[in-house]
Order: sequence, then C-alpha cells, then structure tokens
Amino acid sequence: MVVGDSFGAYRVVAALESNTAYRLYAAQHIHTRQRVWLAVSPFADRTAAERFLARLRLARRLTHPHIHTFRDGGKTPEGGYYAASDLLPTLRFKERVSTAALIALSAQLSAALDYAHAQGVAHCAVSASRIVRLPNGALALRGFELTCQPISPEAQHADLAAYAALIESALDEETPRHIREVLHAAYNGAIGRASDLHSALEIALTAPPPRPPLARRLALGISAVLLAALISIGALLALPRPLAADLQTATAFALLPTETPTATPTTTPTPTPSATPTRTLTATATPTATQTATATPTYTPSATPTRTHTPTATHTATHTRTPTLTATPSATATPIPRLLLETQPCVALVGDSVTHGGVTYEVPGHGYIVALTDPLNVYMNQALSAVGLTAFTALDRGASHTGISSLNHPSYFRTTQYNQLLADNCRYTLIMPWLNDISPELPIEQAARRHVRALAELIADIRTANPYGYIIVLDYYQGATSPFAARTWAFGFTAKNVEIYNAAIMAACTEGDLSSLPLVSCAPISTAFEGMGIEHVIGLTTRDSFERSIISPLRADARAWLASYFENEPNGLLLGDGVHLSVAGKDALARYLADLIQQLPEPSTAELSRSEPTTQP
Repeated sequence: MVVGDSFGAYRVVAALESNTAYRLYAAQHIHTRQRVWLAVSPFADRTAAERFLARLRLARRLTHPHIHTFRDGGKTPEGGYYAASDLLPTLRFKERVSTAALIALSAQLSAALDYAHAQGVAHCAVSASRIVRLPNGALALRGFELTCQPISPEAQHADLAAYAALIESALDEETPRHIREVLHAAYNGAIGRASDLHSALEIALTAPPPRPPLARRLALGISAVLLAALISIGALLALPRPLAADLQTATAFALLPTETPTATPTTTPTPTPSATPTRTLTATATPTATQTATATPTYTPSATPTRTHTPTATHTATHTRTPTLTATPSATATPIPRLLLETQPCVALVGDSVTHGGVTYEVPGHGYIVALTDPLNVYMNQALSAVGLTAFTALDRGASHTGISSLNHPSYFRTTQYNQLLADNCRYTLIMPWLNDISPELPIEQAARRHVRALAELIADIRTANPYGYIIVLDYYQGATSPFAARTWAFGFTAKNVEIYNAAIMAACTEGDLSSLPLVSCAPISTAFEGMGIEHVIGLTTRDSFERSIISPLRADARAWLASYFENEPNGLLLGDGVHLSVAGKDALARYLADLIQQLPEPSTAELSRSEPTTQP
C-alpha cells in the first residue's frame, strides 16, 4: 500500500508502522475528511490475516469510556482485512508529572484494563503511545485490534507489568522507595488486578514518607543539635544561602502542537536543556496534518426530521400484509466474515420525490403547485418504533427531480444526498422506485434495460462504500395518473410501462446482474398497498388536508392561486397528480418496509454465497 491508495471510504495519507502482524497507516475518510488510524492485515499472509480478524472480533467486545477501538472495517481487495479508528493525540511524558496527574492516569488506565480482562481480552502492548486523549479530556487505551489476545494469567500479568512500567517511567529519580515497591509488586505478580494496583499506588502517592527507625532518628537529632551549636558559635562561618526554588504545577494532559507528516511520522520529543530537568505528562497527536481532536463517534443521524407526524390516513383496512422477498440465489451457506462496527443502526431510503416527499397538485383554473410533504423516513421512523426496532433511524436520502437512468432529469449521482448515502454506512438500504426514470426519451423496453443497468451501478457504489450493509430493491407500484401529470412530466407512468419496468427488475433479480450479489434482495412494493384501491396515491384533496400535509412555504403565486380558487369555491378540491404517495400510502409503505426489515437476517451473521441457486422465502 502506498500513499493515495484507498480502502473502502479511506485514503492512505502516510505509513506509520509495518510488522508481521499488521500495517498501520494514517488515512482520511474520502467524504468527511476525518483522520483515522488505518490498521491493515498483511497482504500475502493468510494466517496472519486470520489472526488479525480474530483480534478484531475480540476488540469488538469492548465498549468502555476509557477504551478507544476501531469504528469501521472491511475486507481488502487481496482478501485481508482493515479497521479504522479515529486519530487522536497520544500520550507522552515530558518534564514533571504531578501526583494528581499520575493518579488520574492510573485510575482511567486501570478501569480500562479490568473491563477488558473481564470481557476476556488482554491488550498485550500497554505503553504511552497506546494512550490517547479524548475530546472530553479523558484518557483511553487504544490499539486492542493491533495486539490483543484472549485473556490468560500470563497475558493479564503482562498487562499489569506494562501498566506498572508506564507509571514508573513517569516518576523522577527522587521518588520515594515505597512508591516503587508498589510497582515492583506488580512486576512480581503479587498484584492480580489493575484496580488493586491503582488503589495501592494511590495510597503510596498520597501517604507521607515512612518514618526512619528509632536509632536513625536519634542520630539525626544529635546531628541537628551539633549543627545548631556549631552555627551559633561559628561567627566567622558564612551562613549558607538557601537555594532558590520555583514551584511548578504540572500541566498534565496538555496537548502539544501537531505537525504535518511528510514521510513516516514520528513522535520523537525535542529535548529542552535545563539545569534541573523535570517532567510533565502531555499528549501529542500522532500523526496528522491539521489534527482536530474528535470524539469516538456515536452514531447521530444527519438528516432525520424532528417533526412529529401523526398519519391522517382515511384508509382503515385491517388487511395483513406479508412481505416477500424475491429470491437471491444461494448455495450451501458459506459465512462471510463480518465486523461489528461495519454498519450503523440506520435505514437509508433512496429515491426521487417518492422518498423525498415532493408532490404536484392542480389548482383548477389557475395552475400547478409543486409542494414538499413529509418525506418517507418520517413515517418509517414511526413504523420501526412500532415493531420494536427502536435502535434504528430512517434517513431520507431521496432527491426530488432526479433520476439514475433518464436524461431528462438531473442525475442523482451528482447530488448531496448521494454523497451522504455513501458515507452513512447503514445496516439496511432501501431503493425506492424512480418515477422520473419511467418517463424516458427512449423506447420503453430499451429504457427499462438501461434503468436496470443504472440500478446495478448504484448498488455497486453502495456496496463499495458499505460492503456489509443489506440492500433491498423495490419495484414500481401502479398509480392513477391525473390528466395534467400524464400530459407533462409523468407521461410514462402508465400501467403498461410499470409492468415492463417491473419485469426488467425481476429478471435482473432472479437471473441477471443482481441475482448473485450477497446481501442484495428484491421485494415487490405493491404488497404494501393491497386492499387500498388507489388511496395510496394523492388524488382529490381538501384545502385543509393539503395545508396540513405540506412542510415548506409555498411560492407567492401558488398562495395567490389558492386564495383566489377557494374564495370562489370554498368547498373546492385540489387535484393530486395520482403518482406520488398519499399520507395513507406512505404510512402503509412504511409499515410494510418495517415488517420486511424484521424478516431480514442480521447482515453481520448472514450466510450467503454466489452459486447454485435455491429458493429462499
């Protein structure tokens, strides 16, 4: 690997370490520009790669405020593995370390070690370079994925001995002997837990020095008396001048400026000459160009509306929908390795205005209003909660007025939503029908084939950025296209064209480009709307229902049209385009999709292969 190479969403910036167990790089997320440590298994050694994967599986057990482990990972093109962790400032001792700083370091390090040992994991390489400072000021032990092993008495003792050596390296030469004796007890195996070592160390650091034996105290007293007598009668002797002493307060955990790595970054401290050198506990970033410390990410959706929506559907049918997936060919199950943090607990909803919430209404005698209603993810979040998937968040990654295959609309691949989708790393991605692509400038059969190729390209992009997320492709639903929409932008949204597009998608899912892809399935969307007639699409709508559904201000001319129309027709109705989903339709679709997700396997435990198709429910 060289500078500029990419793995998943990360591009290598600099090489840091290379050994038989792993290679460590400084890298940068392609989209967010977040700096990370990128640990990669050896390229050609399969045994070493499997050991690396075993360490990743051990490290994924660890969730502790003083442990900093990898947040993302994947498989290399050569068949190895990689893991990325946020690049944070690492610890370095320089000058004097205060008692309070040592106690704080010991408390946090011991908590991390005891927790890891309780989870059956030993770090096996505790050192100052493996301790980072988090944005909240706390310290955390990093690098478990690089060196960890299953816990054993020997590995636990090695961790405690390294912990003691780290503390001892921060002590100066005049440290009282009783403090070093506590650390030597850890070396000798007399202390079995990190918390016990910390307690003993804290007592030793805060207790007054032990009193000398009685004989020594008497000798010291006699010496003091003689010295006082000599001073009182030695008028000709000069009184020694006391040494000036500046009291220093240790700046524990202070951050040093970071530097831009030009080759292999190092953390060699620059010596500062002084008459009586002292030492301070500091942290320095290793390595980064313009490092800004950031917290170990806790997943926070970037585009989840906070608006609380209560569906006001008129449809009250109580039919039971049973989601069914089109079979993705499978053979004798061959597990595909998974990493815990490869996906986030979110559901990305991809599409055009069907997903984003755009609608079109005709104001009789005046014109057409394009408005924005609640996106599908608002309904989806409610549906996920209703089925108990409260840890998941639905994200709107739809972009109105776009397509993926037609040339008569802007390309979705050039939108912000597309870039967000590639960075989301969601556990599930649902690809909605693209209404704009079913009104093409080509003959419909040719356009359908082109659309399927574009779907395959979109899926390939998603799988490259998020190789272990589950992708579901939904086909087209039938609508009731209003005359004004059929004359303009929705001329292709006909029953026949829907059948042609759905047949092309089904062929791709059963025997074409999508049929052999792991973690990719196809599902019929029409199942969501069974028993609803045409209530799933917007039709005749009252003024009150229209105004309650929109979430963005209307243009001035649209407001004037509405005012004029309803002044003359107080009970008049607006005509929806018959293409986009109604409130009832979005609610029904969201419940169907939530049920479908419940039936899907957890991607991290899914077992799929690429040959010998068999039918799956």
